[in-house]
Amino acid sequence: MIFSRWPVSGMPPSFRDEADYDRRVQHLPESGLIPDTGRLYWQARLSERHPTFEVRCLDVQLRVDDEVMFAGLIRALVETPLGEAAAGPRIRRRPRSAAGVHAARGPTRSERPPDRPARRTTPRGRRPVPAPERRHPALEAAGGTREVTGLTHRLPQHGTGADRQRTALACGGLEATLDLITSESTTP
Repeated sequence: MIFSRWPVSGMPPSFRDEADYDRRVQHLPESGLIPDTGRLYWQARLSERHPTFEVRCLDVQLRVDDEVMFAGLIRALVETPLGEAAAGPRIRRRPRSAAGVHAARGPTRSERPPDRPARRTTPRGRRPVPAPERRHPALEAAGGTREVTGLTHRLPQHGTGADRQRTALACGGLEATLDLITSESTTP
């Protein structure tokens, strides 16, 4: 939420195509808005070094299986609109929504009654769907549905890395938080 103060943070704007993206990204340092494209803090952007996307808002995973889960979900979220575009219908521009704020503030486990599952808005911004119940055809096509779904179902019981860090900080202070980060990030 702090990064939302930067003019090139949050969700990126819509682009007509890759050329439009390149032109507008290069204009940012040329205009003096940012010193270089490394300061482009959008939550998702094209990598300058690899033929892939960078997702910059998921930086609290402590365990390898959390990274696997998020990588599978991100893959599905990227490939779904690419598949829609390849199928022909124009992907409509979506206005920025409260989904990012909802995701940032909405806990998966802590501070939420145990009988209420974590809910997130759908990619189209319609009615919320319980997070573990989402279906991603792109994830199914990649063969990752079983593993990612299993890891996603674990979130309400164990929380995210952010949930566990907040709990450690509240219960044992900075030392407990550092112990948690060290133990979870070095365990295979």
